[in-house]
Amino acid sequence: ESKGGGWIQMGPKIKGRVMGERFGWSVVVSEDRDVIAVGSPFNSISSSMNDDDNGNEGENQEVHGIVRTFEFIGSGGSSMGSGRWKRLGTDITAVESNDYSGYSLAFSEDGYMLAVGAPLSNINGPYSGRVDVYNYTNGDWEQVGESISGE
Repeated sequence: ESKGGGWIQMGPKIKGRVMGERFGWSVVVSEDRDVIAVGSPFNSISSSMNDDDNGNEGENQEVHGIVRTFEFIGSGGSSMGSGRWKRLGTDITAVESNDYSGYSLAFSEDGYMLAVGAPLSNINGPYSGRVDVYNYTNGDWEQVGESISGE
């Protein structure tokens, strides 16, 4: 936040969970600065080792991008400066593997409707891309309508 000509950090740092997930690749802030969404399009949630009959070893890793959302809880009723970031709902996880879901993000004005871009989605053809829209209701993110796919 900008205050008195300088920048003041709001709450403690928000960090990723695992190396290489690129947490923070995309970030969007609601207009009132109380809600943020952070994209992690390279998050790997499943991997396996293989050893084929020819003695070849390797690792198969599926990338399932995620988006995490947070709400700022200010101290003393203030949303400025000191306070903390509280998780807002559960992670929004990719619909398909290796689609880089969370690569781009956009909020509604109040931060309770979120569009999540997945540029490498193959749902409608190779690398056609996809956007999923979510609404925050009843304590979690619910998809609104069907995915919007590229051509």
